[in-house]
Amino acid sequence: MTLATEERIIKRTMIRDMPNRSRVIANLEVRIAAEGERFVGGVSPAFSLTGEIYEPHGNLAGSTRHKRYERMLEEGKNPGPASEPDISGCVHDEILRAFPDLEQFAAMHLSDPITGEPMHAEANGWYWYAGSRADLREQERFTGFDRIYRHQLDARGLRDGEAGRQSYCYLTACELLRVGPNEIPQDLDRAGFTAFVDAQRDRWRKEAEEAIAFIESLTRGRSMKRTSTLALLREAAEIVRSPYSRNRADLERVSDGLTNLADRVEAGTLLALVPKREEQAHD
Repeated sequence: MTLATEERIIKRTMIRDMPNRSRVIANLEVRIAAEGERFVGGVSPAFSLTGEIYEPHGNLAGSTRHKRYERMLEEGKNPGPASEPDISGCVHDEILRAFPDLEQFAAMHLSDPITGEPMHAEANGWYWYAGSRADLREQERFTGFDRIYRHQLDARGLRDGEAGRQSYCYLTACELLRVGPNEIPQDLDRAGFTAFVDAQRDRWRKEAEEAIAFIESLTRGRSMKRTSTLALLREAAEIVRSPYSRNRADLERVSDGLTNLADRVEAGTLLALVPKREEQAHD
């Protein structure tokens, strides 16, 4: 096992303004402890992905509200609830809608930055795996079966009932261990499950190395309004589909953000569907 020789904290911030006038801020961080140390600045070493969402309030776009919040902090003033983000914390669904290329980094949230191991991988994984089998639920005193709510089942496309809840537990165990939805054998005892977890360690370490390389590759020293090609094309499609967002200037902005020629051609095709300003005024 390779240990870090010195404490390191790597941070990046990504900002994107969405078509609905909200602003999404993604905060990427990796905390690596020095060799022999358990903490980094009093916190456990880990990958972290958190965010803030500023929704539009009346005529104020999310970007304006965010700038006001930052300015007031710089001036030593209390921004107050009206200027604070509407949502903050582990808002991965919202972050990934704005930055789909952060999916792999999001999967590393709270994992160890050296070993790549998910937090309490074996214990948490076994807890949910036990919930997926009737013979283990009583034996392991699994208590979460009746606290799986309908919206959680809906999010995974599962029906309410014992079968749906068992599938939810199994898929949660797979997600915690960062394996595919059918990769954990369904007939394991505790020793077999532990062996399965141990078999993931080389992969986890490699994923941690890749995640650190990814965050280090992001540009330093400037406000990062970094938007993936995929996100830009999704935004372009949304502008065309929505009768409330048929703004050619918005779509031109999307097209200008593309660097790949094929993507620019596709955006140009979408742009042709949106009338120019004079045509809009004539209509």
